[in-house]
Amino acid sequence: MINHKANSPFGVLILIVLLMMGLNTYSIPDSLKSGADAVYKRHITNIELVSAKKMIVTKIIEVTVLNEKGRSHTDFTVDYDSDQPIKSMTAELFDANGKKIKSYKGRDIKDYSQYSGSTLFHDNRQKQIEVYAPQYPYTATFEYTQEFKEYIGIPSWYPQVGYRVSVLYSSYTILHREDFSLKYRLFNIGEPKIEFPKPGIKSLTWEQHGLKPIESEYFSSRFFETTPAVLLVPECFSYKGTNGCYTSWETYGEWVSSMIKDRADFTENMQLKVQELISGVHDDIEKVKIIYKYMQNRTRYVSIQLGIGGYQPFPASEVETTGYGDCKALANYTKTLLRLGGIKSHYTEIGVSNTQIMFDDFPSAWQTNHIVLCVPLESDTIWLECTSQQYPFGYLPYSMQGQKVLLVDEEEGNGRLVNTPTPDASYNSRHRNINLEINAEGNAHGTMTTIVRGGEMSDLFPELWQPHKERERIINNKYSIPGFRLKSFNYNLYEGDTTWASEDISMAINKFTSQTGNRLFIKANVFGGIGNIPAKSNKRRSELVLKHSYTYIDSVTVKIPEGYKIEHLPSTTSTQNPFGSLRTEFSSTDATIKYVRSLIVNRYKGPASEYNNFIDFLLEVNRVDNQNIVFVKEI
Repeated sequence: MINHKANSPFGVLILIVLLMMGLNTYSIPDSLKSGADAVYKRHITNIELVSAKKMIVTKIIEVTVLNEKGRSHTDFTVDYDSDQPIKSMTAELFDANGKKIKSYKGRDIKDYSQYSGSTLFHDNRQKQIEVYAPQYPYTATFEYTQEFKEYIGIPSWYPQVGYRVSVLYSSYTILHREDFSLKYRLFNIGEPKIEFPKPGIKSLTWEQHGLKPIESEYFSSRFFETTPAVLLVPECFSYKGTNGCYTSWETYGEWVSSMIKDRADFTENMQLKVQELISGVHDDIEKVKIIYKYMQNRTRYVSIQLGIGGYQPFPASEVETTGYGDCKALANYTKTLLRLGGIKSHYTEIGVSNTQIMFDDFPSAWQTNHIVLCVPLESDTIWLECTSQQYPFGYLPYSMQGQKVLLVDEEEGNGRLVNTPTPDASYNSRHRNINLEINAEGNAHGTMTTIVRGGEMSDLFPELWQPHKERERIINNKYSIPGFRLKSFNYNLYEGDTTWASEDISMAINKFTSQTGNRLFIKANVFGGIGNIPAKSNKRRSELVLKHSYTYIDSVTVKIPEGYKIEHLPSTTSTQNPFGSLRTEFSSTDATIKYVRSLIVNRYKGPASEYNNFIDFLLEVNRVDNQNIVFVKEI
């Protein structure tokens, strides 16, 4: 147990909670066990902002694991480094009756690097205690205290913890000087209880009781938007000898701008090389492309956790010398090269994966986790991902579409929020043309050409840059149709005014048709379909969210088998709704049949009640794709 001093404002609260809770499984109400893999009986977070620089975080957790799926909840980890040392860390294991099985400390605590071999120059580490019992249920307690010698953010609070988890009791208390300015944003929870435990000291406490488990839902909004959450930041901070404020994105941008100030240094060789590369080139887009490809060919991505807590890029001249850098360093290096070529660009903070800028009026560093480059030209604005040595020039992945980003203006010394492009469905497209010939035995051979643009280009990653054998393996896995045999393949990439890639394959498919008596049956679109479609739900919680828009156009031409004629062609289909549209058309000649399917999916955000309607739309797409074309033997 953590020894809290008698005068600690947290001590009384923790003591009361400890006395209220038992360690046996029977103290958990059945309503919190149903649908849960784990139950958090206690989840207490206490934060003390000692000063504008120093923060102490203490957590006390008691969690009961009900089954194998809940086991990860007792794999306790804490990230740390020399500026964020762990002061204490212990855990205990109890059986279903509350009998202690084991205490974990000292050698039971694993300590290892937080990053793989692709990370250089870091002291980021992680301590881990794996608490596990072979029989369920079992209960684990975990306690730790960590000191932050400097900080620019404050831990958020998500009392629900995760999906299929229930919570008996959770609290979050933050203690700070009265004159310290703190900002917070609330979701699905009320204002805190405010107390003044000492003269000049203020505490804010949020509590939650009896949170029932919730299920993860397909096509849903963010976790914290439908569960209780508290997000916090200091209004201003002092970090590694620098000062910044979260008063607005503009003021936070001032701090980011100070991080890249004087980092765009260059050597004479860099200047000469850029002039050599763009000599005789008058089109600015072509200049950007040449410089971008040069950067890709001579650098590689390596995560670097140095430079004012990992927030400052290495100087451009250092990347020129070493040939590597992280997202900050490579974006700064590319920006420097472009400037030497007379092209202005902007260092830009963006969120990727599950991170993104969500609030115009609540800035924070944790809403971004990546750096890209924005290149505003007279005719267009180009967005460059500088960490990939393979990404095509002009490629705008789904992760960079329709996002708020912080564009940093180094000359003005500030930043501002701008939006990345939000293209319509036609920009993210896949066009596929299939030509097949079928013999009387039902075997097929033919060709398939797939052309992808926009975010759909990732469908041909990594095939575009893989060696022959690996491409072959990927294709066979991707088109895992019974009887499929790959004969040949080819890939092309075009990087110009529009960027696209293509895949051409030649194939044979043994027993492509099914046969009953004198009839052959084939599916209308054997390479189409939606795949696994989620089940409908009458208990939907969250909004229906379709994050991306795209267009799929499939054209399938089949040569009628010799000695057969068409007996049945499905009818034309046309469907349109707020989620998108589906149109199919069947046609025939004396020698061939043709099926064309156009599917458009729109970005969409709407009430939970629309979820089942969207699933009906997907089921209709699959139904149409799986319709049979029937040939009958001529007599």
